[in-house]
Amino acid sequence: MFAFMIQCHDRFENVARLLRWIYHPEDLFVLAIDSNSMSPRQALLPFIDHPNVCVVDHHSVTWGGASMVDIALSSLRTALQSDSWRMFINISGSDIPLCSRKRMIEIFTEYENKGYRNFVSDFGAVQFAPIISESAYAGSEKLVSAPSGARIRLFGKICELLRDGATGTAGFTPVTTPALRSSFVTIENPFNREILCRPYAPFEIDVMQNLLDGNDIRIGRQWVALSRTMCEFLLKSQVIARVYAFLRSTFIPDESFFQTAAAIAPTKDVGQTLRNNLRYALGSPENISDAIFDKITKSESIFARKVNFAESSRILEWVDQRITERV
Repeated sequence: MFAFMIQCHDRFENVARLLRWIYHPEDLFVLAIDSNSMSPRQALLPFIDHPNVCVVDHHSVTWGGASMVDIALSSLRTALQSDSWRMFINISGSDIPLCSRKRMIEIFTEYENKGYRNFVSDFGAVQFAPIISESAYAGSEKLVSAPSGARIRLFGKICELLRDGATGTAGFTPVTTPALRSSFVTIENPFNREILCRPYAPFEIDVMQNLLDGNDIRIGRQWVALSRTMCEFLLKSQVIARVYAFLRSTFIPDESFFQTAAAIAPTKDVGQTLRNNLRYALGSPENISDAIFDKITKSESIFARKVNFAESSRILEWVDQRITERV
């Protein structure tokens, strides 16, 4: 029924706990492991030998860069080698399930009966409004800390997008202002986990517009649930390949790729898309703890993230009890 892609960066004991909750012999599990991770993987050993558990770990993943999309597409390709599933769901090692597998099947069946087969958060379209400079690397240069150990190096006019913030990351406005994310060129350097951000050179504009070919850039959360036919379309469509080529030069493309692709996909072939990914708070990185126990336990969502495991004993106990309903 399901193919779960689990993004694993570190803290593999949490990934193992998630697998204990959601593992089922009729589902497929693709563990997308960041090859940069230095965390010990022993906690995963009880699962890796299962025939329905695959590991994709050849990607060096840098927050904010195209590698976040690349590892998702690699996981899709791996999943499609199996015929055992109809719904692809991506989650992270800090997720918790909010319903049993039986209930999850009921939810997707109810939506499928209404014509919905894909579930993607979509906050709307943004315009391609490039910042242009004759000398892309000339002028100022700033280095900014980013999540997951990444660094962002800004050049020229892009430095003006940086606001001074207490954390050093919250003030980097494209994170909180998605309309800015395609306004400059993003180049990922996997060897030192840096993202280079510079203005567009004038000759690059026509190239980028041709790749986009009039399609809207759409923004949302990267967490999705997609039908098998949608996944096949994403990997075969030449239009999507061009959109991917455009988005891989933008900032945080994993929060644009599935939204943009879903808007392009032919509904008659892949089914309708609901602009809701069925995650608590649409999959935003909430601080999930016992302080919001009532909200979590009353939620109709299928997963929630990010869990503060040290402050969520009641929630974890509730999940343990809820998942015993699994069939």
